Amino acid sequence: MIEPDGLLDRARTSLGTSPGRPADVSLRGAVIDAYYALLHEVTLHAARRALGNCDAREAECLNLRRRYTHEALTSAFEDLSAGNTKQIAPELLLCRRSTDILDIANGFPDLRKERERASYDHRATFTKGGAALVVDQADDLVVKLRRSVPTNDGKTLITIVNVYCL
Repeated sequence: MIEPDGLLDRARTSLGTSPGRPADVSLRGAVIDAYYALLHEVTLHAARRALGNCDAREAECLNLRRRYTHEALTSAFEDLSAGNTKQIAPELLLCRRSTDILDIANGFPDLRKERERASYDHRATFTKGGAALVVDQADDLVVKLRRSVPTNDGKTLITIVNVYCL
């Protein structure tokens, strides 16, 4: 199973501890791992909400998590961030009162863009400091998501994700 904490650890390891610039592939890998740490944290909580706190290693939980696409997740977070009620009942937008929820809604699309640059833009350049900021942002958003999920606003966030993705 893919563990968000393991991905964040690997992202930090890719940045290296010695002075100097790590190899470009290491910097790109750090950015990619950081994004996927947040994505897998979101899909775990969403699947558990949909299936009733499923075991993350059970086949039905793993299969459901594969249904959450990058595009649908990004749309959910962008609409939530913008207060767009196209697919979200206005009452659900009340979860935007939480700064953690807004940070997640704003941060997920940003991390996805960075992941796409790292994966597909051969001309993109990454610095150690820039990649470290992406890893720190992903780590911060994973913490905020874990802190939010037990709250009413966090449950609403995960409900919105499920509306968009399932």
